[in-house]
Amino acid sequence: DTDKIFFFRDVNKEQASKLLLSTGMFGYETSNDCFGYLYSLLRSYQFTSNKNLYATGATQVSLNDKSLKKIRLTFPDIETIKKYSEFTNPLLDQTLILQNENSTLMAMRDLLLPKLISGEIDVSKLDISNNN
Repeated sequence: DTDKIFFFRDVNKEQASKLLLSTGMFGYETSNDCFGYLYSLLRSYQFTSNKNLYATGATQVSLNDKSLKKIRLTFPDIETIKKYSEFTNPLLDQTLILQNENSTLMAMRDLLLPKLISGEIDVSKLDISNNN
């Protein structure tokens, strides 16, 4: 029961260039027209259930090529896939942007909180009003 899906688009390509993916990872490249649909398909209950059914391995459970071929899925026509992706791609891009902002805010919190607690930063001198 593993569910690790990373996706890389223009909005997070800088992060992607800093990553090293280990063995046991499956990668695919697709056109922008199909990206949102394929991502959603891989996140679907149907695919996840089948993946977990056919995944094998004692130390690291994974899906090999032979097992992957056993999974049967139905696909709509290409125009439906394109329309779906046209709608979902911006949502996925926004998800990446918000995840990146959240990571930045957590790092700032982890850096500042100890300084606030220790009194190293005096909050009484900070101007937090909206009056720039």
